[in-house]
Amino acid sequence: MQNPQWTCVTCGTQFSRALDHGRKPLYCSRKCWNATRQTKIDITCGFCGIIFQALSRHGRKRYCSSACAAAALRKQPAISHCVECNEPYIRGKRKTKYCSRECYYSSLRHAEQWFCCKACKKRFKRSGYLVKRGITQYCSNKCANLARRGRGKKNVTLACQQCGKTFSTYPSKTHRYCSHECAYEARAAFGLAPCAYCGKLWRCCPSRRKKNSVCCSADCRNKLAAHRRKSQLEKSTCQRCGQQFTHNPRKNRNRTYCSMACQQGQSGSSVCELCGVTFTVRESELNRRFCSRKCQHQYFVGDKTAAWKGGKTVCAATGFLNIRTNDTYPNKRRKYKAQHRVIVELAIGRKLDHNDEPVLHLDGDPKNNATANLYICASRSEAMSIINGKHNYPAKSNVTVVAKATAIASRFAPSGDTNP
Repeated sequence: MQNPQWTCVTCGTQFSRALDHGRKPLYCSRKCWNATRQTKIDITCGFCGIIFQALSRHGRKRYCSSACAAAALRKQPAISHCVECNEPYIRGKRKTKYCSRECYYSSLRHAEQWFCCKACKKRFKRSGYLVKRGITQYCSNKCANLARRGRGKKNVTLACQQCGKTFSTYPSKTHRYCSHECAYEARAAFGLAPCAYCGKLWRCCPSRRKKNSVCCSADCRNKLAAHRRKSQLEKSTCQRCGQQFTHNPRKNRNRTYCSMACQQGQSGSSVCELCGVTFTVRESELNRRFCSRKCQHQYFVGDKTAAWKGGKTVCAATGFLNIRTNDTYPNKRRKYKAQHRVIVELAIGRKLDHNDEPVLHLDGDPKNNATANLYICASRSEAMSIINGKHNYPAKSNVTVVAKATAIASRFAPSGDTNP
């Protein structure tokens, strides 16, 4: 099916093209379409009647400006005459009287009025701009300040403290001078005064005299303060040595000793019972026995301690009797060991392995530590099998007593007293 033929609006050439979404095509190419959009046409303003040019694509434009469009929408005349220059202008939404701000300020400058000052009763002129702001009561800032300060009060007559002239002013506690010049001269009038510490004459202004500034410099002021502090010190007599001393009653009112040595008492000498070193002590520590805490801890060990129980304890879990041995911990404290293991070690002449050589009681009594009642197992598994009942207890002890250790082992024979 062939496409229908169309005529270009711009160049007039024939071209074939299908309908564009049901619309008739007007241009043969993009170039003709752009040429049509860039051409200008004459349009007459629908409000003011002025002829103006616009692009062809703006063919629906009816007004030459936004003001004409707004005036046409409001359906009221938008052209007004300026009150100041009497020239026509297009008025916006607000009902203005002037075509510009220049005309507005010019009208305010021309509209001057006469007023009477409320303070000095003089006539003065004000421009329309100030009249609109409401500045019409006083002719100057001076009159406005005087009226503000003395509102409702009558002026009083005072004598200047510098020049002696009389002047009138509103009531105030600080007015002492007739002018700023007299005030500056009074402040600059320095007088000579002696320093309270060194006695030197120095110039001191009246304002510093009111602040009790009686010293010529900071150094003299510090020395004077130190002298005053020393004069406040009190004298007392030491209760120990009888010497007199001074002290500040504000800091320590009830001080009775002149020094720390007198407070602690006379020092004496003592001999350490452990190391034999001679050391000095205070009067309150003349009964001290050791030179240091270290010597004290090393001395009170074993039967010298207050909690000594004979060096024997009974284990609550196993019922074994533990005795104190000569083996020590890293802090030099002696170890407690099971008595039956100590007896076996003395009997065989060597130390038992802690993990692989457990010792059993043949009769099952943990307090019967006789050599004939003790048996050395080869391993821990052998001991556990005997205890658990897998194997019977041995009928005879395997502890071979060394001849030299027989007498030593007999000392650890079981006794009736098992309580430490």
